[in-house]
Amino acid sequence: MEDKLLTLKEAAQCLRLSEKELRDLADSGKIPAYHVGGVYLRFKEENIFSLRGKYGGHIASETTRGRFEESANRNTFLSGIRDFFYFNDFYIISLALIAFLIYVILRSIG
Repeated sequence: MEDKLLTLKEAAQCLRLSEKELRDLADSGKIPAYHVGGVYLRFKEENIFSLRGKYGGHIASETTRGRFEESANRNTFLSGIRDFFYFNDFYIISLALIAFLIYVILRSIG
């Protein structure tokens, strides 16, 4: 079964910490985190919910957890699209530029 990984923003919201505080805790090794692509921090959902009592001020109830998961699922598609363009912006711009140059060359030939 695949573990759900939370973004820095989602994990910070769940723990009620700022993103900077959470990044500092992850960098110091106090909260387990994973680097995706060597740059982007991701956190296992189960680890964040188990640490919520320690860093979030209280233990997450099932109702609170359900609401958080629901809001995270709503943003999954949009954040997936956003991540796609963020990670591939160079290739998209390069492809558009190449297509434009091919169009200009073909117009000048014909």
